Amino acid sequence: MRKHFKQSLSAVLVLALVAAGLALLPAADSGQAVYAGTKSKALKLTKKKVVLHPGEKITIKVKNAKKKVKWTTSNKKKVRILKKKGKRKQIVVLKAGKKTGKCTIKAKIGKKTLKCKVIVKAKSKPSKPTTPATPAKRDIPAEKITAFSVKLLQQTLAGEKGTCDQLLVSPDSVVSALSMVENGAEGETLKELENLSGGLTSAELNTYLKNFHSRLQKPDRPVYSIANSI
Repeated sequence: MRKHFKQSLSAVLVLALVAAGLALLPAADSGQAVYAGTKSKALKLTKKKVVLHPGEKITIKVKNAKKKVKWTTSNKKKVRILKKKGKRKQIVVLKAGKKTGKCTIKAKIGKKTLKCKVIVKAKSKPSKPTTPATPAKRDIPAEKITAFSVKLLQQTLAGEKGTCDQLLVSPDSVVSALSMVENGAEGETLKELENLSGGLTSAELNTYLKNFHSRLQKPDRPVYSIANSI
């Protein structure tokens, strides 16, 4: 009977152990799920492409680095590694050289290699200040003759007081006649005539009329001639 009791007790213990093992299976699965969710984050650089001018500096970092980082540059004349910082040398300070162009900075962490493209560009030269346009030279004689012509027309129309429906006045003919008179006058008479023609001297008026009439008598313009003569 004792033998039968021992066999029964052994069977009960085996069943209890099996049941306990089955109860632990979900917990094991849950543990594996937790482990899967806590995998290390992906490695990446803070900058993948940068543009520098000669002499400028920049700092680049490898995020989530768990091993020591080995930094290299494809062209030391274009970009030089100045300093490596951090417990795993995951931070680097770069300085652009004098030579312009492109190069690559590599960060090797174990079997993985990250790359950053660097472009060194020359500083653009400051644009030259634009020279202000030279103001057009004032044609004083033309301004004075224009003022004389306007005044002549105004006074002529005012003198007519509406008695003439059709009125034609040629300021150029009047000025040309005054010029011929000025060339034969002197003293006070000459001064009065010069004041009358807008304050131009006889020599200034002669030059103005010569240039003015030559412009009007060009072949591509209507025929223009003046009847005033001595």
